[in-house]
Amino acid sequence: MWNYITKSEGKVRQAIDLLVARGKSIAVKIQGEQTLFDSKIVEADHGDLDSNSRIANTVSIEWLSPPVGNSLIQSSHTIEVKFSLAKYNFAFTSDYVTTSLRSSYRGHIISYPKALRVGDRRLHDRYETGSKKAPIFATATIKMKEDERR
Repeated sequence: MWNYITKSEGKVRQAIDLLVARGKSIAVKIQGEQTLFDSKIVEADHGDLDSNSRIANTVSIEWLSPPVGNSLIQSSHTIEVKFSLAKYNFAFTSDYVTTSLRSSYRGHIISYPKALRVGDRRLHDRYETGSKKAPIFATATIKMKEDERR
């Protein structure tokens, strides 16, 4: 369940940089596949003018595990990347760009995310006690008396 989307370039950059710095694992979902593949983001080109990357606005990830994902990702147009930071779950959609064979690392290059989806922290939908129906939300009117000393 995704309940919030941020397109803030600063927040997207912060999340990607944290994944790189902490070496956190990501789950990669390839379009049309049920299996989630494990990887890590090793480098990101945020599209800065002083970037050394040969392909701007990209994210470099390690080879996928299990290895069968490495050939599947190359034939896929859209992939979904999921990860956790602190107590929040995030996801973004990306496109496969190319395979990287640079000597510093070998893996895949995917497009830089335009937005992050933030997951709802609730484990279950809210229901009325003893029911499977969604709760009815009521409205309330609040009346406040004006201070008479004014």
